[in-house]
Formats: sequence, structure tokens, C-alpha cells
Amino acid sequence: EFMTGGRDGNHDVSLKAKIQFERFVGRVKKDLNKARQAAWEEGYKLSDLEIIRAVRSGEMFEGPLGDAVAAVRKHFKDVKAYGTKRGMPLDSIPDDLRYVTRRYNHSKFAKLVEVHGESKVVQMFRDAILNHTDAAAKGVTKEKATAAAKRIVNWGKRPDEVMSVKDTKVRLDKIREELIEDGIPEEEVDSFMELVSPKINTEPHLSYAKRRIEMDENFVDPETGVHLDEFFNNNLDELLGRYAKQIVGGAETRIGLQKLFGDPNLSREAVKDRILNSAKISDKEREYVGEVIDRVFREIGGQSIHPKTSQKHMRWIYASNAFGQATIGMTLGFAAITEISSVICRNGIIAAFQQMPSLGQLAKIFTMGIRDLKTGRQGLGLEGLDDIDDLGAVIETFTGIAGD
Repeated sequence: EFMTGGRDGNHDVSLKAKIQFERFVGRVKKDLNKARQAAWEEGYKLSDLEIIRAVRSGEMFEGPLGDAVAAVRKHFKDVKAYGTKRGMPLDSIPDDLRYVTRRYNHSKFAKLVEVHGESKVVQMFRDAILNHTDAAAKGVTKEKATAAAKRIVNWGKRPDEVMSVKDTKVRLDKIREELIEDGIPEEEVDSFMELVSPKINTEPHLSYAKRRIEMDENFVDPETGVHLDEFFNNNLDELLGRYAKQIVGGAETRIGLQKLFGDPNLSREAVKDRILNSAKISDKEREYVGEVIDRVFREIGGQSIHPKTSQKHMRWIYASNAFGQATIGMTLGFAAITEISSVICRNGIIAAFQQMPSLGQLAKIFTMGIRDLKTGRQGLGLEGLDDIDDLGAVIETFTGIAGD
């Protein structure tokens, strides 16, 4: 239901999410390229930062900049509507012309903390929070703004604290205690936590409807001249893509969970438990299957595939690279033979044929794309291809196309 296979009819969650993601991102990139081309014809260049700052101002603009700003705002609005329609409770968050995905540049963040001092950076974020147009109406005090600013700075300079589910839970408990120590009333701590937790949550199908800490993202510190967006990642393509990836991925994940388990609100851990407990497998197999499930959900939702660097995760990376190289080889048709020989050399010919029964059907697979000039029949032995296994069906796609 979630993973792409050779014979799934292209109805899996991974592929649906990818198609919708490309649709949204392709549309906004096309509109932005038109605006940039128009600006170039008028004698100037539209930068990512100029467009982002214009959007965050909440103002309306004319000309190429106005077209670019309108394209960005339409993208966020359309993606949000897509997620809302498919079960994500995003309608609780009002549309905001100033919205741009906020993503911190942690290396620049750490450098700015080093240059200006942590207390000064906390003050910058505090003043930016208080400078937001809705701050007073929402009862944001200097104490609350300072408490939020401390959490932001701590996250910005040390993102490694919350790179796993276990570390996240520990960090959340610590944040709760810190907020109380900072003078936040206990009855307000839970609602305050909702502002903090989106930065460290890894399941967009459950968490993306949470609010974020509101601040004036165009704030400039009068003492240092530092613009607040110097702490951010200002690559527009990445920001537009990240939002679409997480919303679309979260929405399609919910649909898949509803179809497979009847509950769209299952956590990733709950899904892993259900799948792992559905069959009797060894502990080693459980670990492997659990890792696969975790990575599939992370990829669909736009999360880091390898959240922590370890020897085990490095082996996964090496294996993924090896698989990618093998895939490229198969795309070249007969070049796949070198990959097959590599498998045989590593595992032995008997083990290779046991693990890959499709190897015995390579003659049919390699010739499926060849046309018989006398009869016009497409493919040799094509009638037997329906009987090959799933691995053969995947290889057939690569080598058949390459054969043509």
C-alpha cells in the first residue's frame, strides 16, 4: 500500500505523493521562472531573498515581483487546501499572506550566536516575536516572548538534541520544566508547547496542523543591523518543496493508513508494531523490516531518511548507493550483466540464483523489447512474461525499455 512495487498498478502512497508533489512544485516553479524572465527583460534580477521578504511583508506588489509573490502565495494556499481536503486539520490555521515556510540554517545560526552572543540572539528573537502585528492582541508578554526565544535559540544552535523520537520525548519534558521555571503559568504550558513542538516533530500526518511561534520575520535588530532571516534557510525552491512534500506526504499517508488499517491517526511506531506483529519473523528480520517501514514513512513525509549517523545507518547509505548504481546499470540494458556478475561474485552462483530466480529468465527479459521484423510481433517470448516473479517484473521494465 505504501511502497512502490513492480506490479502494484501505480496506486501506492509513495507514488501518489510523488506525483502530487511534482504537480504543485512544477506549477509554482513555472510561474516563478516567468516572473524572473520578465524581470530580466526589464533589466534587473529577482533574487530568492527579495521574493521571500516581499511575501513576508504581507503587502501587494506590481510587475514581475508582484507576479512572483502571487505565485508563492498561491502555492502555499493550494497545498494547504489539498491537505485540508484529505483530512489534515489545517483549516484551524487561518490563511496568512505573510506565510513562508520557516527553516533555520543551523550553521549560520551557530555562527551568529558565536559572533553576537547567545543572550543578544535571544533578545533579537524576543523583539521579533513582540514586533509581530498580532502579538499584543494575543496577549504575548515580554516574559512569554523571552521563553519562546530561548527555545528557538537552543534549537537553532543544537538541532542534534531532537533528531530521534527518544531524544524528542526527553527534550519535550525538559522544555516543559524550563517553561514553568521561566514563569509561564502551568495552565498555559500545554498550549505553549504546541508552539514549540512543530520544530521537533517527525510525523507530518499528525503534527502539521499545529501552530508555530509567530514573529516579524522581516525584523532588523537596530543595534547590530542583523536581519532576522539571516538565521533562516532562504532557498526558495527548498522552502516551497519542503512545504509541499510534508503536506502532500502527510495527506497521502493518512489516506493510506485509513485504507490499510481503518485509522488515519496511527503513529509511525503503531504502524510498525502492527506490521511486525502480523507475521512470525526472527529478531533480525524484525529489525530490518522496522527500518524499512521507518524510512518509507520518512521519505513520504519529507523527513530525514537517516536521522542519526551510526555504523548501521552508514551501511544503509552504502547499500542504497549500491542499489542506485545497479539500477543505473539495468537502465542501460545489457550493462546489467556486470551488476549480475557482481552479485554472483559476492554471494556465489547458487545463492544468487536462489535469491534472484529471475536470473533464469534473463533471455526473455532482455529480448522483450525486440521487434520481429517479419511478423511485427513485439517481443520474443512475450507470452511468458506474465509468469515471472516480481523481481523479474521490475527488471523487465528497465531492460525492455533499453532494448527498444
